Amino acid sequence: MPKELKKKKKEPIVELLLPMVLSDNHIFGSRSRFRFLYKEAKDWKENAQRFARIMYGGEIVEGKLRADIYMYVKRDRDLHGSLKLMYDAFQGIIYKNDSQFVEEHLYKLVDKENPRIIFEITEL
Repeated sequence: MPKELKKKKKEPIVELLLPMVLSDNHIFGSRSRFRFLYKEAKDWKENAQRFARIMYGGEIVEGKLRADIYMYVKRDRDLHGSLKLMYDAFQGIIYKNDSQFVEEHLYKLVDKENPRIIFEITEL
């Protein structure tokens, strides 16, 4: 492992507790060559953005970032497609662009009673 990756983990600049993001089939639709967000996905994104503006009062970060994502799901499911909506939601609020994430840790956990996401963002 390269020594620059062996650094101690810093404190997150923000930790967001969010409702579970929708599954892939409920996020994007397409007509012809055009891709669009379904209404339910658009509502989730807007609510997440409102919450992020409340929880994060800092400047937009432009450096490299690390994501620690804890997704508590009702049942086993694929998570990777759902991450795009989450990352896109916070562009221009917490960070400039989701391409700034150079490190990502995704944890899938089961909680049938309270599905949710804990999204920690750490500046590297």
